[in-house]
Amino acid sequence: MILPHSIATGDDTTELSCEVAAFLFDFDGVLFDTEKCWAMANQAIFAHFGKMISFEEASRFCYGRNGKDVMRDVMRIFAIEERNFDDLVALEQATTERIKLSDDFAIPESIEFFLRMADRVPVAIVSGSREEAIRKAAAMSACGNFLDKAAFIQSTSGLPRGKPDPLCYQLALERLGTPPGATVVVEDSAVGILAAKGARAKVIALARPEAFPQDTTLADWVVPSLDRVDFLEG
Repeated sequence: MILPHSIATGDDTTELSCEVAAFLFDFDGVLFDTEKCWAMANQAIFAHFGKMISFEEASRFCYGRNGKDVMRDVMRIFAIEERNFDDLVALEQATTERIKLSDDFAIPESIEFFLRMADRVPVAIVSGSREEAIRKAAAMSACGNFLDKAAFIQSTSGLPRGKPDPLCYQLALERLGTPPGATVVVEDSAVGILAAKGARAKVIALARPEAFPQDTTLADWVVPSLDRVDFLEG
């Protein structure tokens, strides 16, 4: 399906013509405001090992990254033996998921956009979170069963490399069977944008004012909310 589209940011509208065959959505920070949960969990992990860090420091440390990659850095910082890696990952996952399930973190305008695009082209999710954790968070949300519209959930948790490595998006593109230049990725983090551009996809960067600031230089478009994005039928 080919959709000429218009990206609206604030009071300005930039009209572009682009083939759109599919959308790939990050989950944490794009569909659910759960990047903050990662930061809170990492604060708790550091405290567990006797070091207090601020929310801003924790956000900078983990924002947009694969949990296992973050825990590798924790191991280096605290000189944790390799044999304890799985236990550390389990602790991080349990802490993060407990925080995620403590509230409804859905971003309504993002979910609405996801559903609107799903009515036009295939959509899928590419995330550093485990698929089970994504489904649990979505199940308790007031937004309901929007995941039923997703062609698949591609998690980086089972891959050898997480974002910013492009592998997760390369695999997702293979599964969709769509050309990179006609596939639009919606990301919120600098590492996610790097991963998507490394896979040669188009990128919409969601830069919500309340979110931890990220470098969105490489994105094709930057918007403060997905309700500012619309696609015009040609």
